[in-house]
Amino acid sequence: MKSENPKIKSNVIYAIAELTQNNPFGQKHFLDLNILVILIPLVKSNIEEIASSALHCISSIVRQFEPGCASFIEQNGLECIVEGLESAHPKVFTKSCFLISSLTSEHPEIGEEFVKLNGIEKLANCLDSVTGFDIKTESVLLALNTLIGSSEGKERCKNTQIYSQLISIIENNTEKPECEEMLQYSRNLIQCFK
Repeated sequence: MKSENPKIKSNVIYAIAELTQNNPFGQKHFLDLNILVILIPLVKSNIEEIASSALHCISSIVRQFEPGCASFIEQNGLECIVEGLESAHPKVFTKSCFLISSLTSEHPEIGEEFVKLNGIEKLANCLDSVTGFDIKTESVLLALNTLIGSSEGKERCKNTQIYSQLISIIENNTEKPECEEMLQYSRNLIQCFK
């Protein structure tokens, strides 16, 4: 991971992610090596493959592993994920949305922290009215859906300006089977405005 070659660095990080995913022994081993201290700053890398691999690796270490999740939170990891929503790198943005949804689904109290970090507002600013399937839009809608589980999350969603975009997504994609999840998420989010 200390290599100056971006390809080598991203491949090493990716390999660690694969070794730790759904593997408590691997998660503990790399957590004991204090790898999160190295990975968290890499999410801000200007090189998309490094930043994306770092987020993938973080996800593998913290998901379904309480000590990894606790360590990540202690090291301001949630802030790192929210900052990923402002990334110019599409893979980093999408992985940030996914990690918000995953961690919030596993730990609703973490979702409340994302809400306090203005996660809903940042996600709402990224929502586009699209026709046809769009991974970015689906990722935003999924993350928003997980964050409206709390009353504060619902209220903050209601205070955004996304209602017309949600209506547009529904109207433009009703007959498209590949957009079914986007439609489901949009319909669910509209309930915040009623």
